[in-house]
Amino acid sequence: MSGRIVRVLGRTDYNYSGLGQNLNSGEVPILLDLNVSGAREITLLVRTHAQTLQSTAKFSIITRASAPTAEDPNNYFRDQNPVTTVLAQTSVPIPPTSQNPTFLTRISIGANMGGWLSIFLYALQGATAGQPVTGTFSIDASLND
Repeated sequence: MSGRIVRVLGRTDYNYSGLGQNLNSGEVPILLDLNVSGAREITLLVRTHAQTLQSTAKFSIITRASAPTAEDPNNYFRDQNPVTTVLAQTSVPIPPTSQNPTFLTRISIGANMGGWLSIFLYALQGATAGQPVTGTFSIDASLND
């Protein structure tokens, strides 16, 4: 099986500590309209280099099928149902600690992804406003024929 690796996001710091109680950032675009038409399967490699989350605060990486068109280039067409969502939060299987602050999450995306894929970051403040919601992430996509 052949494939290619696409850099989706270089190491990037995010800070949403200013969010109010139970408020979210909305979906922040990381990469729009990655052409995946030749891929049979996709694996996203999400690296959490560091994060500080309290209580119920969380980061999510969301993928959505999208369908850009030259006929209507000013509108962004994306599926409202996520293809996948991965949570990067304190309750992930291998949570970061002071001894192990980094971890890797693999997200397998099945065959029903369409021709383009868009990737977003979502941050949610917990039940207490002003708590730290910071994270440093990088993402690669492995596209396999």
